[in-house]
Amino acid sequence: MVRRHRPGDRDRGLRQVRLWTGATALGAAGLTGAVAGIAATSFRTPVQDASSPARVVPRESPPVQSAPPTPLVITRIVHTAEGASGSLRPPAAAPAAPGASPGRAAPPPPPPACHSTPSRPC
Repeated sequence: MVRRHRPGDRDRGLRQVRLWTGATALGAAGLTGAVAGIAATSFRTPVQDASSPARVVPRESPPVQSAPPTPLVITRIVHTAEGASGSLRPPAAAPAAPGASPGRAAPPPPPPACHSTPSRPC
């Protein structure tokens, strides 16, 4: 059997929800006020005597913006067999036939670059 709700029952339920909502909101506000009052009384600051002057805080000059420091540049020198002009060598020729005399040998590599320090001069 299906129970039918009357409009009076519905209105009474809505009034109860409204009452509980208002009571909860007022209770929360009252509880917040009570906790705030307790906190205010427990954190009292010492009262400053009117005859003693206020402490003077010295003024600081405003900050001045300066240029960033120049970056430290380390230059690495690499000696290659390319030659003084920096151009690349032409591509190697095809392998020589067996028994043919070899061409000129490649020059020896240059000595490594000297990185002088106060404890190890070049």
